[in-house]
Amino acid sequence: MEACIIADQKPARPTFEVNGKTYIEDIRGRLIPADQYEELSPPVGIVEINGRPHVQDAEGRWIDWSLVKPKDQLIDEVVRKIMAYALDLSAQVSRFRRHTGADLDGVIALLEQEYGVTIGGPGGNFTLRTFDDLQRVELKVGKFMEFGPEIHMAKALIDEYLREITSEATAELKTLVLGAFEVDKKGKLDRQKILDLRKYDIKDERWVRAMQAISDAERTVMVR
Repeated sequence: MEACIIADQKPARPTFEVNGKTYIEDIRGRLIPADQYEELSPPVGIVEINGRPHVQDAEGRWIDWSLVKPKDQLIDEVVRKIMAYALDLSAQVSRFRRHTGADLDGVIALLEQEYGVTIGGPGGNFTLRTFDDLQRVELKVGKFMEFGPEIHMAKALIDEYLREITSEATAELKTLVLGAFEVDKKGKLDRQKILDLRKYDIKDERWVRAMQAISDAERTVMVR
């Protein structure tokens, strides 16, 4: 059985020379610097097997394209068309982020060189404004956190503490503590509920160790 990809070869994009720099015209007619241009397209999907076009179903089986219902063929075509535009838009946003980042880095470097200090608030946040203050650009840095394996040690210590004082602990405290470690539909812990446990001034040595384990468990997994 032989297979080959069926795909119309896209014509080469028009290129232009502007002030000695090469630009490529994308599908929306925009001129993109050649070193930043990214040709994006959705997966072809159709493969020729023994002279007949086939497609894979969701389980990976090859199905003769002629056996696919017309409505499903239409849906497949529409989804791939939308994805082609989405990929192009994603590339456009990526280029905007790169250009904006480069411009902001230039301003920051200039100010740091002039004043010898680093600008930006906590996490690197800062705002640039036009002279009339009618337009502004804000840079906000967000940190995405999760808990490491130490969180299981914290839960075990808290469970041990609660079992010992079950007769004395208020129902509200037990509900709050046990509820803090419940997971959502995605299997993730509610970070804020767990961090809120550190507000309680409980002197028991196990509770203190548990709160330290919670602090040690925090991990920064992404900065955006």
